Amino acid sequence: MAQYPEEVINPGPEDNSLLYLQTQHISQQVWNENVSRILHTRRVMHANRMIEPPNQILEYLRLAGFYGVARVGQFDYDRSLVSALVERWRPETHTFHTTRGECTITLEDVAIQLGLPCVGMPVIGKTDFNWQDVCEWLLGVRPPADRILGQRLLMNWLEEHFNHLPDDADDVQVQQFTRAYILRLIGGYLMPDRSCTRVYLMYLPLLYNLEEVGNFSWGSAVLAHLYRELCNATNPTEDGIGGCLSLLHLWAWDRFPTLAPQQPVSPDPQSNIYPLLPPLGFRWKNVGQNPRPSVTSLRQYRSLLDRMTDDDIIWQPYESSEVRQLIPEYCLATPEIWLASVPLICFHIIEWHHPDRVLRQFGRQQPIPVMPVHLGNYHTIQLRGRISTNWTEEYSNFIEAWNRWPHAVVDAPLALGELDRTSEYMQWYWRHTRRWIQRVSGDTGYVADIAEQLYRLTINSRSTCSDCIDYRERVARDQRNILLAVREQRFNMNSQPAPPPVELPRPQIPRDRPSKRRGGYLSTQPPIVNENLNEQEPQNFSHFDNIPVSSSPITSSNPTHFYPHHMPSSPTLSHSDSPNPPQFQSFMSLFDNPALFIDQYNTSSFEQGGPSNEAFVTPRQSISLAESPWFDLNTSTAQTNETLDQTQEVNIQQRPQRARRRPRCGTGSHYL
Repeated sequence: MAQYPEEVINPGPEDNSLLYLQTQHISQQVWNENVSRILHTRRVMHANRMIEPPNQILEYLRLAGFYGVARVGQFDYDRSLVSALVERWRPETHTFHTTRGECTITLEDVAIQLGLPCVGMPVIGKTDFNWQDVCEWLLGVRPPADRILGQRLLMNWLEEHFNHLPDDADDVQVQQFTRAYILRLIGGYLMPDRSCTRVYLMYLPLLYNLEEVGNFSWGSAVLAHLYRELCNATNPTEDGIGGCLSLLHLWAWDRFPTLAPQQPVSPDPQSNIYPLLPPLGFRWKNVGQNPRPSVTSLRQYRSLLDRMTDDDIIWQPYESSEVRQLIPEYCLATPEIWLASVPLICFHIIEWHHPDRVLRQFGRQQPIPVMPVHLGNYHTIQLRGRISTNWTEEYSNFIEAWNRWPHAVVDAPLALGELDRTSEYMQWYWRHTRRWIQRVSGDTGYVADIAEQLYRLTINSRSTCSDCIDYRERVARDQRNILLAVREQRFNMNSQPAPPPVELPRPQIPRDRPSKRRGGYLSTQPPIVNENLNEQEPQNFSHFDNIPVSSSPITSSNPTHFYPHHMPSSPTLSHSDSPNPPQFQSFMSLFDNPALFIDQYNTSSFEQGGPSNEAFVTPRQSISLAESPWFDLNTSTAQTNETLDQTQEVNIQQRPQRARRRPRCGTGSHYL
């Protein structure tokens, strides 16, 4: 039986300018058949320990924004599904790379599935408090010193003291019980600690005034925490994952029906008790546990994801009339923020929200996206050893960028139809993505590519151009070159053009010292060398009138200042109310000015150009590599194979030779 060369089946990426962490990703180990890992799912509050919210605290939960998530309920996690999705997650883009394009969990999913507020102040503050005094002040009970480790409190202590609310409780006791209930939701369900036994007390001071708790963006904090856990889980050495994995299950079940169990019948039997309907995630409250074996199930999930077609993905699961009537009104508040490309903040965690890469989830045309924001070492910062850090001052530039989210809303045109698999976007995507996870799917996938390529060549067989005739003769003469041509050519005939890329305002990322604790994992980025492109230095504008005029598909509004004590519930995003001309409303160049990210920002400092740009690092620019394949129709087979060998030699990473230890003596007491 003929053996094809190993390089014929390349799972990708063929261009590593986007997925530059592929060698450190779990998918690389799975492809090499070095690991078959099933992650442990971390959480504290299981289904049998979850209590329904008492009637006395429902109004306070509604004001705090936690009424919806308290009604969603619990179910058993499918560890194999979580492990398979992590293998598709990319920390470089914060998206899942499927066979049909990028998709991810957005603020829309957090709001509709869990009912958490997404607009408001970021969840951030100080962490240097006397936590025993804080608990006594806000909870009414002082925990013993052995129940607190650093700034973390044992969850068992909360369950012992706040498991039942008396019917004759006064308002002070009701508020104390509400704070403890929200703290249990945060630590046991929404943002669980890695130890699975403790909850961070840094959230407790934010629950002081329950009527103002809803002004915080708890949805973005939960999403940031989940992003960070997904990114860390792509490390092959990790064996567990935390975060709100219920949200991950709900998102996957609604968008990928082939991965979902049978949906249980979930009417609202307590509609006469609770004043409002639960969020959409309540539908899966009574779902049963997956009975299939873990190892077999993981392989099945990989196979389903590797062979997924356009019919297996529901890009907009919330748009049908049957689903729309199940979504309560409080889940649909301020939908404009769902399309904002902004930083997600949760104390020490900074992650970036990239709706511009998944515009099909919002019914928009998907262009070839620009390079994602590279956060560097901000992607690896931990709380350990940084108890006295004032995160509000540490992340002032990211907070300013979050508060200006109306200027970062993507306004792409509506999609007119399904995206063709031979479109310009899909050709770009297949060159930059990891198409298959396991080898058996790669073999099947390449056979399908060959069949479609030959089919398209047959359709074009009546053409008399010399290039097509030469191409067909080469197909018949050497099938190996056909395999390599399929990998590079990507069906260039009659491709659907992609819309222009979406430009978004992005802040400058300040310099930071290298991370010593994690060795810079997920923050290291190899230099990208491209001789055809010259990097452009960032422009430093000295006056507002010098900003270049360019058309940008960004919906902008008045440059209103959003202060922490006031966040409008529904900002206006129209051009008619803006005092500035329409050509200045992209604000793309405004965010290049560091004056926007200092505490003393005002109009005069902005007009004078702001501080120097020397203290900032330019974010990664969009790199448009040459899309023409190395396989040329006018070159010979020998030249083609030589070019392939030269291309592969660039990706080979030589390991340093290990130093050999000197031999020991016969007794082993010393070296010779």
